[in-house]
Amino acid sequence: MYKFLTVLLFFIFSYINLAVTEKYGTSDLRNYKISTRCKYQIKENAVSNKYEVAVWKNFTEAAISHTWDDNTSNQLTVALPIYDHYNFKTTFFTVSGWEPNWESLRSAMLNGHEVASHSHSHRRFDELTKKEINSELVNSKNEIATKLGSNKCLTYAYSNCITEDYELTKNFYIAARDCDEQIEAQTPADFMKISSFLCGSESENKTAKHFNDIAESAAVEKGWAVYLFHGVDNDGGYSSIKSDELAKHLKFLDANRTTYWLDTFVNVVKYIKERDAVIVKELSNSRNIITAELTDGLDNDIYNYPLSIKKEIPLYWNTVKVAQNKKAVQFFIKKEDGKQYVIFEAIPDAGIVSIKNYK
Repeated sequence: MYKFLTVLLFFIFSYINLAVTEKYGTSDLRNYKISTRCKYQIKENAVSNKYEVAVWKNFTEAAISHTWDDNTSNQLTVALPIYDHYNFKTTFFTVSGWEPNWESLRSAMLNGHEVASHSHSHRRFDELTKKEINSELVNSKNEIATKLGSNKCLTYAYSNCITEDYELTKNFYIAARDCDEQIEAQTPADFMKISSFLCGSESENKTAKHFNDIAESAAVEKGWAVYLFHGVDNDGGYSSIKSDELAKHLKFLDANRTTYWLDTFVNVVKYIKERDAVIVKELSNSRNIITAELTDGLDNDIYNYPLSIKKEIPLYWNTVKVAQNKKAVQFFIKKEDGKQYVIFEAIPDAGIVSIKNYK
């Protein structure tokens, strides 16, 4: 019996050695064990090298921008605090020659709101010469920059919603707002004629429900809704809205942040242009670190808004950190269909992005 077992074991080990030799070119069983372990590790780390750039920030369904015209008195004292309460940012299209409250506008700008141009004197472009239109565009931009100590006046809102035919606006601004009552596409056909919805007493959009309906339409179309406001609480401005209706609308947007991204007019423009131009290149992908770089070929002094990007990471990564140019960036982890992803923010041309697993 002992001899039988000895012979049987001999044949079993001989068969294993033969099989290993045929597959690995050696009869050393230690190599078989190592190769098996390495194969498992490669499979464990075999994640896609693809990067998905969100259509809208944080992979929301729609972009929303609130814009305010004509520097009416309650915009900064009544409306602005409501935005600040929810930590939302808005845009003030300012008529520079109408003696706006520059100190309050500068404070709003420093808090992340946009102060942009609504001309110097609010004259209709269809009644002006080419030279006069050019002066309106240039003078307002320069005065806003001087008064606020900033060169961030990058967008324009046409007075009385009347555009110009000389293509002068694009020489001074990266985008301009029109009033066509349409949801803008994910990439507008013409950045110098961005559509908007008039709101308030002189329009069909008077209440929070109306404002919310516009947002919901934008989500259905996966597009960008731009709102056009003037007066607040009967401050003498055109087409006034009630502040409590604005507050209800902002509360709705706050409760649905996973669906709606509310930001300034200029930030949405930056995001779109960067998103459409960006190239994401993976530089390395090892067991515990992935690196990549983003480039877009745009002017970095202007186009410096972070994009939202989704990248698959191994399931065994439990403690993740994301940085760009060695500085921590915002991110969160999401699991879908048995896979794990990191969704992070990064600015094109702002340095190497590193995604690390800390064991």
